[in-house]
Amino acid sequence: MTKSDWSRAAPHAQQLGVTITDAGAVIVDAFTRTSVPGVFAAGDLAQTSDAPQPMFSVANAIATGAMAGAAAVQSLVADRIAALGAPEPAASR
Repeated sequence: MTKSDWSRAAPHAQQLGVTITDAGAVIVDAFTRTSVPGVFAAGDLAQTSDAPQPMFSVANAIATGAMAGAAAVQSLVADRIAALGAPEPAASR
């Protein structure tokens, strides 16, 4: 087993003001939302608060990327519904 070092290639996370771990990963929830509304993170960059470290794998990057895309669309739709003044649909009935 070996440990590989990593670092973000761009400063976007700091510029956006999202919460970052000591290791440099962006903290996300189960839906890849960061601490900044409307900002999502996925892949090696993202880490849930209960995980000991980010997961470095292609499969994880693909899965969290798909989740981030779906969550971003859901967020945009919810914003649009709110802007129209329509009530949001009930989460469960």
